[in-house]
Amino acid sequence: MKINIVIPQSLTSPTAMVCGAPIAHHLARHGHDVKLILLHHDLRAGDERAIQLEPNVRAIYAGQMFVRKSGSEKTYFPLHKLLRVAVSSTRGLIREMMRNRADVNLIYKSQPPTILAGLLVRAVHRTPVVLMVDDLESESNNLHLPGLRTLFRMFEKLGARRSDAIIAQSAYLANYFKRLAGGKTETVFLPQGVEPSRYKLDETRTRALREKYGLGGKRVALYFGSINPKSGQRVDLLIDAFAGVARRLPDAALALAGPGEIDRMKEHARKAGVIDRVVFTGRFPFEDMPAYVSAADVIVDPVDDSPVNEAKYSSRVKFGMLFGKPVLTGDIGVRPWILGGGGIAVRPNDVDALEQALYLMLLDDDLRAEMGRRGRKRIMNNFLWEQVIDDYIEVLDSVVRGDDRVPRRRLPAVRVGQDKVPVGR
Repeated sequence: MKINIVIPQSLTSPTAMVCGAPIAHHLARHGHDVKLILLHHDLRAGDERAIQLEPNVRAIYAGQMFVRKSGSEKTYFPLHKLLRVAVSSTRGLIREMMRNRADVNLIYKSQPPTILAGLLVRAVHRTPVVLMVDDLESESNNLHLPGLRTLFRMFEKLGARRSDAIIAQSAYLANYFKRLAGGKTETVFLPQGVEPSRYKLDETRTRALREKYGLGGKRVALYFGSINPKSGQRVDLLIDAFAGVARRLPDAALALAGPGEIDRMKEHARKAGVIDRVVFTGRFPFEDMPAYVSAADVIVDPVDDSPVNEAKYSSRVKFGMLFGKPVLTGDIGVRPWILGGGGIAVRPNDVDALEQALYLMLLDDDLRAEMGRRGRKRIMNNFLWEQVIDDYIEVLDSVVRGDDRVPRRRLPAVRVGQDKVPVGR
């Protein structure tokens, strides 16, 4: 098959590196011709607009992302400029999809420009559209301009009803889009895979990080990602929980790695009395993620009980398990199912439960080691891209053949509310 994967982000984004590029690689390994049609994080940089990643995988930049990123700086466009960027980039996506005629267009993320471009090309060339979703875009905290949330919801419904199939990467999203589709579009839950070969462990870099941040000989809990409690990542509650742990474990330390509301969280740590026990690293290159995870003893995913976290397929949980680290996360969405025996899932927003679990995990070396072994084994046995890609191909192939129904998974279902959603490998 000729397959276009349309992503409203750049190759350097976690979305592309964690999911888009690995899917393209494995589709190509199965003999398919793949184009990644993307939006660039900063067109002013003058980077090449077309890149041959491997023999059967070509990346093409069709326009500017809707947020400009330069180094560690992120710039949100004012409304008038955002509209110009959206129109220009949508036209660019349509142009590249027309120019690179495919058997199927795989639209990654339910954002208005990608859905509009995919459906317009479908109307002109009758090219099937498979919508692949990994997040509840309409509930994103980044929709700061008036009317954007309503617009996103409208296009989510349009994409759900007009696509030929939907691949949802969490059970909540599968239910959500199944309801939006009103029975018009087959929806299947397939988990994201992991590609271990893309993440190289460097023990020298790991030791250097521990030394740089004064973590030598410490029991380290790590949170990595956006430091923004309003987005559902309750770093503030993690600091509160850690304050209780710090009183009982003199050698415990908390590392918060990533950009965001760092000054506000430093003040929060100061008021909690642990500012001298909490390390803020700021933004770090994604390629350093393995070293940061390896430098920790426990990975913490302190989520609230919002629909956004019900919907997300947590990469933080997945990467902690991949590198053999026990993970402390929230009992919400598919997180407990992914986790298996690789850590502990506690009630979201419960500081006491978070504190007790974190204390137990940092205290007990044998427990951490056992959870780490179980977690890595679960990832390696169930969630590698080479293990799940056949299910993705089966869905793409079914819409190209014009089958009435997308193949259903034969594996156990994840229950969400009163519904059951079929699960991939």
